[in-house]
Amino acid sequence: PVEPPPPPPPPFAALDPSLDASQLAAAAAALDPTRPLVAVQGPPGTGKTGVVIEVARQAAARGQRLLVCAPSNLAVDNLTLRLARADPSLRLVRVGNPERVDAAALALTPAAAAAAREIRMRQEAAAEEARLLREVERNPEMKPQRKEQMRSFYKRHMRRLLEKRVARGEMGALADAQIVLCTATASAEPSLAKLPPFDLAVLDEAGQATAPNGWLPLLRARRALLVGDAKQLPPTLLSPAAAAGGLGLSLMEAFEGRAPVSACVALKTQYRMHADICAWASAAMYGGQLSAAADAAARTLDQLEGVERTEATATPLMVLDTPAGTGGNERRRADGAMTNPQEAQAAVA
Repeated sequence: PVEPPPPPPPPFAALDPSLDASQLAAAAAALDPTRPLVAVQGPPGTGKTGVVIEVARQAAARGQRLLVCAPSNLAVDNLTLRLARADPSLRLVRVGNPERVDAAALALTPAAAAAAREIRMRQEAAAEEARLLREVERNPEMKPQRKEQMRSFYKRHMRRLLEKRVARGEMGALADAQIVLCTATASAEPSLAKLPPFDLAVLDEAGQATAPNGWLPLLRARRALLVGDAKQLPPTLLSPAAAAGGLGLSLMEAFEGRAPVSACVALKTQYRMHADICAWASAAMYGGQLSAAADAAARTLDQLEGVERTEATATPLMVLDTPAGTGGNERRRADGAMTNPQEAQAAVA
């Protein structure tokens, strides 16, 4: 078959040099102001989070305000910390219950952001006051009495202005943020509803969000980006009635079924799987369109440090027949992760 032509170069200089052509094409589509809604679909390992980080940084550099969401706190924390590492100068605010926010992201909550903003404002106010006072002193046409009046006026003015700005507290920090991050549910919080519309809303893991939940952040912005994979985990529903009513259909799946081809961008190179695993997943779920990156295509378990080479560790894809009943031995850890000791034992036996 004839290979499709490569995507055109993006109309911007990439901030992350590791992104491939398809990832940059996805970022370019998301940043295109003529596209009100774009979906970036990609199986696990295709670099979806990298695309979100690039889009967020590029949009913030253009002076846009972003609302970045996901269905779970874990996913929001991952995006928050990735963005903070990628560009520490970004003004990020992580909205959410502090008890459910990763400890590493607590420094970016509205309260913490307000405190940091106050320090910055006091420094800026002191610098501006010093500049104004220097201008008064250097004015050769101003008499001493007038200079004293102007000095007193500027000090009072800067103090009142600073007090007014500091009094805005957390709302001021939210309004000043370049990127606000929260769960899709939290995007309906009254504090966010008081803000002006965002320029771009990003919903990560959109394939796992129910349509009503996914709409919440989209209604807060002029444009939106859906990122995820509707072929993976669907929305979690505990109510059979809700499932019967159609709430099991994610917003991303609904959009992909109705949107024009130009509004949906697929990431087709994955960076985690051996070529044999990739080929199976590609044929089973992705119409043969998925391929493995060169540095992952021949990677097997025995190449990891400390792993002995055996028939099992050198085999890229193996199906294990676990003992009957192991599915009922799942346990939830304190951090929310699920484990199954019996299946783990079968894997290492």
